[in-house]
Amino acid sequence: MQKDYPYIIISFGVAIVFIILTWFELYEGMENKLLDLRFLNRGKIETRNDIATLDMDSKSLQVVGRWPWSREKHVPSILAAKEHQMDALAFDIFFIERQERKLEYNDVTSINDSVLTLKEVKNLFPDPD
Repeated sequence: MQKDYPYIIISFGVAIVFIILTWFELYEGMENKLLDLRFLNRGKIETRNDIATLDMDSKSLQVVGRWPWSREKHVPSILAAKEHQMDALAFDIFFIERQERKLEYNDVTSINDSVLTLKEVKNLFPDPD
């Protein structure tokens, strides 16, 4: 056991060096360069004409408005997919806007007791995100 101490100290020393490099973001530049090299070694990826994306991004939110969007907003993209005889259509949506918690009147009227625990109050305000 005593002869293992130098190895343990070296291991902790190396770990501390990497923690310090990560903490001061010295490691990040090196990691970015290595990532660039991996992408260069991989080469170009073949693009396929049978796959398309439809982006609903922050620009779309400015033009159309906040979520939730009505069915009428989704219909043109679905019809375009049908027109181009797509085999599959998937929606992958990120909800990037913060949303207020709202207390519904029906939730309040369903309470019989006048004293609520903190957990019960939190349940009345469901987290939308």
